[in-house]
Amino acid sequence: LLSMSTRIGQPLSRENLEKDVKAIYKMGYFQQPPKVQTERYGPGVRLIFQVAENPKVESITLEGNTLVPTEVLQETMTTKIGSVLNVRQLYEDLSQISSLYRKKGYIYSGIYNPSKQVQIDGTRIHIKVHESRIHSIEVKGNKKTRKHVIMRELLMEEGQIVHRDRVADSLRNLRNLDYFEMEQPEIALNPDSGDTDIILNVKDIKTGTASFGGGYSSVNGFVGFVDATERNFRGKGQSLR
Repeated sequence: LLSMSTRIGQPLSRENLEKDVKAIYKMGYFQQPPKVQTERYGPGVRLIFQVAENPKVESITLEGNTLVPTEVLQETMTTKIGSVLNVRQLYEDLSQISSLYRKKGYIYSGIYNPSKQVQIDGTRIHIKVHESRIHSIEVKGNKKTRKHVIMRELLMEEGQIVHRDRVADSLRNLRNLDYFEMEQPEIALNPDSGDTDIILNVKDIKTGTASFGGGYSSVNGFVGFVDATERNFRGKGQSLR
């Protein structure tokens, strides 16, 4: 009743009734939008909203979580065994599971596709948690610096679970090389597998310097020097002077 806009004593409005049907169904406790019936009641009408309530939850199981214990995940959920299934509340619980992973640094783990990861079989709920792994690491824009020079600075590798700190520290190591300008990396979550593809965008900069000079003294006569330095010789990350 609190979710409805229609009140006793007000004129009957079809527009308000449609809003009420949507509001009741949006609560999440019911299997389908309620059916509305009217019947004569004194000088006006009586409204009857026929609802079909969801069943009570008998079991909640989780699988795929190795980084966060099942007990911890269940504690974050408001959906409990014995309570009437609330689909809206369940989706909020799924969001909380992903949020818990993000707080621990696992930024792409948790629930990425509820329709694929959640099964509701009558009164039983089964949740497949996915801990996103690095599917591929690709480097783009390095015309001079060789790929293995870049890859050896990374603190992440293919097959590892994606962690925020490893990504940030890897990017810091690359910037510290000062061989190229770092552009924003592309990190894409594959909607089918739930794993992550990382593209590192770099732009080579000049790493060589040269200087020269000269002079004259009565002891040595004319003297001069040339100094050339290359910090990334042949793109191998080696210094030559």
